[in-house]
Amino acid sequence: MSVTLPNADDATAARALVVCRDPTLAAGVARCLRRSGLEVSTPAGMCGALDVAEERPLDLAVVELMLPRVADGARVLHALRHGAHRPWLLALRYGRGRDERAVARLAGADGSQLVTRPAGEIAARARELLARGARPADAVPLRAPRGTLGDCEFDDATCAVRLRDRVVSLRRSEYRLLRVLWARRGSVVSRETLLRDVWGPAADAHRHTLDVHLATLRYRFARGPRRACLILTMPSLGYQLLTREALPFPDPADPHATAER
Repeated sequence: MSVTLPNADDATAARALVVCRDPTLAAGVARCLRRSGLEVSTPAGMCGALDVAEERPLDLAVVELMLPRVADGARVLHALRHGAHRPWLLALRYGRGRDERAVARLAGADGSQLVTRPAGEIAARARELLARGARPADAVPLRAPRGTLGDCEFDDATCAVRLRDRVVSLRRSEYRLLRVLWARRGSVVSRETLLRDVWGPAADAHRHTLDVHLATLRYRFARGPRRACLILTMPSLGYQLLTREALPFPDPADPHATAER
């Protein structure tokens, strides 16, 4: 089946962008899309994707979130969403958790798919978006967020974190876990590193405790209208803490961000 430009008067092929860390996956998805009649570009990395988007209008973009960081993929999605042409956007994510889905959605993706799925399945999901036709007009972009976790203060003596106008008290091991993630914010930290840095020689006995503490930190800091960060699960890789200031898009959970919509 051949896919043409939405609302086009001629048979010009729809233009698509596929950007992934794995060149084999990018080539596979591009090959499947070309079989459907699309003209596909496969730039390397965030900068290459943004350059292609500036050079020519796009109708579809398939973007892996980790390029190599989640913030890089999110920047590409956000730039395309709020650019002049606003193509349909499919985000490729590593995990099934809510946090990574939230990053894709807040960055402007119209849909998401696991990066571990076959290239043909990813291409089929992308074609489903394109088949919707012309993209509807977006709402007025939100203002940039204010007051992030960057404003927090750590109190090692009491294991408390002062955040904006509230103080959050944590158990000592929960506090140490947050400190480790905060010190490496924006980077993926493996489970073994977290276990070693928080519990030392007793790490093997606390593997389940790590999961419980991560759930607690997400509950305290990563949900609701006062969300301060996202703690992402990267299957087979580890965990990544992203603060609001690291997100290249406004967070609708921030009341300041929605004040002037």
